[in-house]
Amino acid sequence: MIGSSLSLIIELIVSLLLVVTISYCFIVNRKLTAIRADQSGLRMVIGELNRSSERAERAIGEMRRTAQSIEGEMAGYVVSAKGARDELEDVVERSKDVRMAVEKLSQVDLNALRLVSRAANAVPASSEQMQMAKQLKRQRLGFGREQVRSSSTEVQKRSSGEA
Repeated sequence: MIGSSLSLIIELIVSLLLVVTISYCFIVNRKLTAIRADQSGLRMVIGELNRSSERAERAIGEMRRTAQSIEGEMAGYVVSAKGARDELEDVVERSKDVRMAVEKLSQVDLNALRLVSRAANAVPASSEQMQMAKQLKRQRLGFGREQVRSSSTEVQKRSSGEA
């Protein structure tokens, strides 16, 4: 009896261990199924990441090409802006020359008015004095480099002092 009860106890222990092993196998099977399901989801995520990285690489390439294009355009704008700046500097210089000419002309007009008012109260000028006045006016305006010729130094002094 002891031998049969010992055999029965051992069989019960083995059965109990088999039940525990089977239940553990069910738990492991569920976890493996979940891992496999997660693995397919993970594959989908990895595939989407690959596609996203490819799109990002293409976008970066396009951005580089756009940046190079813009850089070329900006270089053209810089060159044209420098040309415009140089042209404006020339225009400013020419406007200074025009201003100087206008100032000379206005000074000549003032001197002419003074001469006319003095002439109204003075003796009429000779043709030689009129010729010399015309030559002086031309010289002051920078039109001629000819020398004023006069037989009388007094006429030169009066013309230069009044003008």
